Amino acid sequence: VIWHGYITDITESKISQLETLRVKEQLELTVIGSNNGIWDWNIITDELYLSPRWKTMLGYQDHELKNELDTFFGLIHQDDRPHVNNYIQQYLRGELDEYSLEFRMMHKNGSVRWILAKGEALRDSQGKPYRMAGSHSDISRRKQAEQELLESKERFQALHNASFGGITIHDQGIILECNQGLANISGYTVEELIGMDGLLLIAPESRELVRNNIRSGMETPYEAMGIKHDGTVYPIRLEARQIPYKGKDVRVVEFRDMSEIVQAREEITAKNRLLEKIFDNSMDLVALTTLDGTFTVVSQAHEMLGYEPDSLLGNNVLDLVHPEDLASVIEEFHHFISTGNIRKVEYRYRCANGEYLWFETIGTILRDAQGHPEQILINTRDITSRKKIEASLNEAITLAEQASQAKSRFLA
Repeated sequence: VIWHGYITDITESKISQLETLRVKEQLELTVIGSNNGIWDWNIITDELYLSPRWKTMLGYQDHELKNELDTFFGLIHQDDRPHVNNYIQQYLRGELDEYSLEFRMMHKNGSVRWILAKGEALRDSQGKPYRMAGSHSDISRRKQAEQELLESKERFQALHNASFGGITIHDQGIILECNQGLANISGYTVEELIGMDGLLLIAPESRELVRNNIRSGMETPYEAMGIKHDGTVYPIRLEARQIPYKGKDVRVVEFRDMSEIVQAREEITAKNRLLEKIFDNSMDLVALTTLDGTFTVVSQAHEMLGYEPDSLLGNNVLDLVHPEDLASVIEEFHHFISTGNIRKVEYRYRCANGEYLWFETIGTILRDAQGHPEQILINTRDITSRKKIEASLNEAITLAEQASQAKSRFLA
C-alpha cells in the first residue's frame, strides 16, 4: 500500500487562533467587572463576535441575536448609521488615532440607548487592519443628565435674558457673567461687561454705599445711582444674593432701571402737592375718608370749626353729626355706599367748642384700578347763614299767615 499526501505547516495559523482566543478571553475578563459588552471583528472573514453582555445591554438574550455585522448596524439608530459607518472607515484607513465614538442604539423594548464604543485594530506590517476588537458601554444615564443640564442651562439663559432687569454674577466686583438686559440698561456690550469692575456701573456718589453692601453681604433691595456708558446718571434698584459658582462664593445681582418709576413718583408727589394746595385753599371743608367714614386726609379749612386738621385724622365723620340728624345721615351714607348715587345731605356738625353749625355735604366714591370702592371724597359747605335766612323767612311767612287769619276773623 502506498500512501500519498502533503504535510502543511499550520503552526502560524494555530498560533493566530490561540492568540485570538487568548485575547478574546482577556477582553471578557477585563469587561466583566465593568459591566461592558465586548465585540471582536475579523475584518478578513467579516466574522463578528458579540458577547452575551453586549446583547443583554440592548435587552436581548444571547441566542436572540446572530453574531454578524448586520446585527450591529441593524441596531444602530437610523439617524446615526451614516456617521458611525464613516467613522469606522476613517479609523480603518488610519485617518483617526483612536476609535472612541458615541452613538444611539435601539433597545428591544423600543427605547433608545446611548453607547460609548471603544476599540483598537490590529494591523499587518503594511498597516492594513485584519482584526478589530473593543467594548460597548451604556452611557444613557450620563447622556440624559447632560441633556437635562443643557436644558436647565437653556432655561436659565432664557430667563436670564428675558428678565426686565440686568443680571450679573460678580466676584468682588469683577463681572463674571451678565445678561443682555444689563447691556441694554448700561449701554455697554456683553463682551465689554465681562471682566469689567462692576463698580464702574455705579455713579461715584453711590459707590461707597454699594461697596459696603458687597462687603457686608447685604441681600435686601436698595436704591442707588447708576452711570451708563455715555455718562448718564440714572436711578437703579439693586438686589443681590450670595451663590456658589464654580467652586467659590460669588454674588448674583439684579439691576433695575428706576427712571420711569422715579419719574412717576415725582409726578405723583407733584399732583399730591397740587391737591394739598387745592384742599388748603378751598373755602369748603374737603376730606378723604375710608368707606366707613374715618378721616384719612383733612383740609386746612376745618380750622374754621376750631379743629387742627391733624387732630381729626383717625376719627369718624359720623361722630361729629348732631344726634337728632344722625339717623338720617347714616341712612343716606349707606345708600350712597351701596348705590354710588350722589345726593346732597344737610345736617348739623359739631364745632370744637361744642356749638353746632349747619352743613351741606356731597360725596364721591374713589375706586381702585379694578373698579372696587376704595375711599370717599367729601366736600362740605357751611350753610348756617342760609339756614338762618330760611328760618327767618319761614318765621315771617308764619307771622304773615297768622296776621292774615286774624284779619279775616276780624272782618267776619
